[in-house]
Amino acid sequence: NNAFYAVAERSRSTVAERSRSTVAERSRSTVAERSRSTVAERSRSTVAERSRSAVQQHTVETLHATSLPYQPTVIISTKRLENAIEISVQDNGNGIPDAIKDKIFQPFFTTKPTGQGTGLGLSLAYDIVVKGHGGSLAVESTPGDGTSFVIQFPINEANL
Repeated sequence: NNAFYAVAERSRSTVAERSRSTVAERSRSTVAERSRSTVAERSRSTVAERSRSAVQQHTVETLHATSLPYQPTVIISTKRLENAIEISVQDNGNGIPDAIKDKIFQPFFTTKPTGQGTGLGLSLAYDIVVKGHGGSLAVESTPGDGTSFVIQFPINEANL
């Protein structure tokens, strides 16, 4: 009887030992696999980053070699009209394409990628100027030549 229990106990401990070693081996192989995967992933992303960086550097060098240096400029001016105050904001950027010029004051319209803009900035500005103050907000733009926003607020002589 004691021999039977001894054999059974030895079998249980052998099974438990094998089970522990199998779990440990699987754990080690999973860790090694993840490590190899992470190293490969980092290597791929580093290569991709270097490639993007090289392309960007080449593009910048090409732009500098083939064009005059671009000087971004913003001009803000004010003017008193007969019945209004006019504020003008001009830039010398790329301009706004005609295809989207009519949409820029619509709520949620954006040209930015998803998650990078709400499309509410110009819509809110329009509502504040036009609906809140009875003024006007207009855009004039030539693609490749810049954009000008002209804001006009009516003058109420009784409040001056």
